[in-house]
Amino acid sequence: MKIALIKQRGFAWQSDAKHHCKGYATDNNGSYLDASGLQALIKDKKPKALSDILTDLNGCFCLVSEDADTIFAAVDRVRSFPLFYAIDDQGDLLLSDDAFDLKDRLLPETIDNDSVSEFLLTGYVCGADTIYSQIRQLLAGEYLVFNKNTKTLKLNIYYRYIHPEESKLGKAGLLDAMHDMHKGMAQRLIQSLNGRPVAIPLSGGYDSRLIASLLKEAGYDNIVCFSYGDPKSAEVLISKAAADHLKLPWRFAAHDRESWFAAYQSSLRKDFYRYATHLSASAHIQDWLAVKDLKAKALLPDDSIFIPGHSGDFLEGSHLPLTFENVPRVSRYALIQAILNRHFRLWDWKDHYHRYYPVFREKLCQSLDIPAFMNPEQAASLFEEWDLRERQAKFINNSVRVYEFFGSEWRLCLWDNAMLDFWASVPLRHRMGRKLFLDYAQSRLNMPVPVYTGRSLSRRVFDKVLRCGFGNLTDSRYGRFLDYSHKLSYLRSQIASLCREDLEYPLFIRKKSLLLRADINAIQALMALKEWKGGSRGSEMRDENGEWRIENGELRMENGEWRIENGEWRIEN
Repeated sequence: MKIALIKQRGFAWQSDAKHHCKGYATDNNGSYLDASGLQALIKDKKPKALSDILTDLNGCFCLVSEDADTIFAAVDRVRSFPLFYAIDDQGDLLLSDDAFDLKDRLLPETIDNDSVSEFLLTGYVCGADTIYSQIRQLLAGEYLVFNKNTKTLKLNIYYRYIHPEESKLGKAGLLDAMHDMHKGMAQRLIQSLNGRPVAIPLSGGYDSRLIASLLKEAGYDNIVCFSYGDPKSAEVLISKAAADHLKLPWRFAAHDRESWFAAYQSSLRKDFYRYATHLSASAHIQDWLAVKDLKAKALLPDDSIFIPGHSGDFLEGSHLPLTFENVPRVSRYALIQAILNRHFRLWDWKDHYHRYYPVFREKLCQSLDIPAFMNPEQAASLFEEWDLRERQAKFINNSVRVYEFFGSEWRLCLWDNAMLDFWASVPLRHRMGRKLFLDYAQSRLNMPVPVYTGRSLSRRVFDKVLRCGFGNLTDSRYGRFLDYSHKLSYLRSQIASLCREDLEYPLFIRKKSLLLRADINAIQALMALKEWKGGSRGSEMRDENGEWRIENGELRMENGEWRIENGEWRIEN
């Protein structure tokens, strides 16, 4: 058996010979547990007792425990710390928090073409799959038990985000209950912070604003807010106004095409992709450069804990298809189409629908128990169950790898169990279009600063006309991949320039199409897939005489530059 727990940035593994824990949680008595507390909690417990413990823990964590007969491994309700596994040619379990580690130990690997297609359309691989057929991943709310004697593996789901029973409270009662729930969540958050400084990426929306407001209301003032991008953009101006209203310090990192291009082409960014993507998810790059710059310039305290606003809008109902409203029933086909239309859309695949639809349909039906017909509440519950397990867990939550990469901890407070349980009980009519939360924001947040609602109609029309002629020419994010100082190559660069020669790409990838005409997240996925070729051993690990070591695994800042040095390694059993 090989248990390789490698990633030590931000959060370190607390390990002894048999028990390994990472993260934080509150137990059912309200006591805060760091990694050492989690380790003490699981010590010498059998799998049944461990599975019972999982249902009571409230936080972000992963656990691995081993005894003479079994290996037990689990992730939290939202898979904030991913774990990967494989079975080797001897039938033994290989377990790691780094999919590249498993790839190196399983040579030769087999790429799954359907998983590649899925990854390119969504930015992540759905279900337990990765792009390699031998390497699997634990899903949100899941644990595994491996019997060493019989060499059998059993997977169990201990948590599903479903809506089993609607609250009987009226709207006013729900608003009061939401406020009480928010205050309880904030107290658990503060308990976990232990007085340390907080860095909030304050957007122009509601969720990060809610976190900042709750902390201020609770008397926690050790907060710095930050934003990034174009200093004249509406979202940045709203972020600054919200911080000023709350009397919180605000920091800003200015970015343009040139700065993004230099940073994106750097070895440091490639190391980040190696750290964050795990052969199964596109890296969340949005605030990577901001965190890098702000930390390098000492504009954020060294021991800051980052608290992003993931994923309040999802829980509040922002992803729900409006087609579920005011209909008597929803068919299996309609639900599958709703999921595909919402999430499988980075490339236009309608011309190849009959090639890929049966593959995606079959996988969705394996993931969800979908009846032939259901009422709208059942359809919405299944839709959100899939969304949490896939997009939220694998792409949105994976954004916290940015903070870890630069050596910082984070908190995902809007995934507090009380948040999940509250919104699971809210009737569909109050979740559609975030109706209940928007009423709460107007009556309880009480901030005379508007939220960012997107570009103006005239600007959207102008950008659409420009896109039809030249592609996404005005979107500075494309400067990550294309050198704007070379105008002709910027305008003419094709999809083919980011494709691997050794890979058979799906039919919907038109290699002669211009990069400027592709979705920005589609290009991100292409880039990740390209860089997965060969480069499995990067600055993180190498093999010496059969032992895996991390080398150069820590980031340190010297003279305003980030350097990699002084890594750590651990192999157990």
